[in-house]
Amino acid sequence: GAGSVLASLVFDDGPRVTCVQDARAAPAPATLERDGFSLVSGLPAARDVDVYSPERVVAEIFPVVASAVARETGAARVLVFDHVVRNAERKAEFAASSGGGGGLSRGWKPASAQAAAADEPKFLSGVIHRMHNDYSMGAGVERARTLLEPFADPARLRAALRGRVAIVNAWLPTRVVEKDPLALCRFASVRPRDVAVTRFHYKTRVGEVYRARSADEQQWVYFSAMKPPECLLFKTFDS
Repeated sequence: GAGSVLASLVFDDGPRVTCVQDARAAPAPATLERDGFSLVSGLPAARDVDVYSPERVVAEIFPVVASAVARETGAARVLVFDHVVRNAERKAEFAASSGGGGGLSRGWKPASAQAAAADEPKFLSGVIHRMHNDYSMGAGVERARTLLEPFADPARLRAALRGRVAIVNAWLPTRVVEKDPLALCRFASVRPRDVAVTRFHYKTRVGEVYRARSADEQQWVYFSAMKPPECLLFKTFDS
């Protein structure tokens, strides 16, 4: 169809060539409530902020993201708690440097793996190609509990968790996205059998994610040529 591409998506049961539709060509805009994701605009451009600076991210990006999520969800309160910069090329350069792979493409090479690790920008991460969701239902509730505990007494915390709590990711491009756009699956096209739980053990907690299994009924989409000041919101947990 119009705006569709064939892409090899990596599922829990292996890679599969999948039709991925350009959501911009859909008859109606995607919504966070119906589809699990939505594209918003009008946010300050992330390209104008040093996304590797904790101070600038907290001061300039966190507040506008919180406002956008509040507008889209109607949430009574929004707590921003994490920040990652996905830059596959830059991450690969540092990985090659620390592993003796010939140094950065700009010609700079650290003296040791320790120097490379110390020189790597904060928050830098690569691209994740496996189709997944960040939280299982149980892990989403527990993550919400852990994040909210410092801000609420036990009674208010219990009341909040008895209500509706969601975890929403916000993706802001720093330039026009020409490679590795985010693939999303419309919520109504996913069934419980389409996911498998994978557990991760951290120092302070145990996390669970859903890895996606392929199914013909799934409707996968992407947003072509995303650019500042656009922002893609998508839910990873909704009680």
